[in-house]
This record gives sequence, structure tokens and C-alpha cells, in this order.
Amino acid sequence: MILIFGGTTEGRKAAEVLEEAGSPYFYSTKTGEQDIVLHHGTIISGALDATAMKAFCREQGIQLVVDAAHPFASQLHETIAHVCSDLQLPGLMITHKFRQTFIRCLPLLACKVSGN
Repeated sequence: MILIFGGTTEGRKAAEVLEEAGSPYFYSTKTGEQDIVLHHGTIISGALDATAMKAFCREQGIQLVVDAAHPFASQLHETIAHVCSDLQLPGLMITHKFRQTFIRCLPLLACKVSGN
């Protein structure tokens, strides 16, 4: 299962790629205000501290974390890095500058995570 931290154009693009691939995933935003329609994804909203994020990743069997959150969300970026390190999860940060490169990688990563 994949967990995307979004709320940005990059997060929306990552979700679109996973939708096209038919891969199940979670899409997390702090406020839940982003207008996005998901068929294969589940929206979660609200801030997660490290403890809550670790618990969520364990409970949901998260195997890949995509950090596509706002560039100024430095606390969130640090928390994601910490949680990925502690749980030995691969993490992928998508920034505006490298959006196209990373987005092209997501279908392959989704297949690897789902075991196909």
C-alpha cells in the first residue's frame, strides 16, 4: 500500500498516476480541503505526528511513502523522513522541479509494492 502526502499539484499528479495504474493508496492532506476525486485511493485528513504516522503505516501495511506536500511544510517533511527511517520504508519526495521525473516512476513503484 502507498501513502501520499499531498495537498499540492505534485500530490494530485501522483494520485492521478496511481489512479491510472489502478493501485490502491491513501492520500493524506492536513485540511482535507483539496477537491480531488479518487476511485482507488482513500482520502485521510488531519495532521499526523510521528507516533500517529508510524501507527497508521503499520496498521495499513504501508510499503511506500510519497512526500508531495507543500515545500514549506518542513515539519511534515522531517516527520516523514524520520518515520520512513524508523520503519525502514522507502520514501519518495516529489518537488515541483523534478515532478515529471518522479511521476513517471510511480507506476513501476506501484507494481513493485503490489507484488506484480
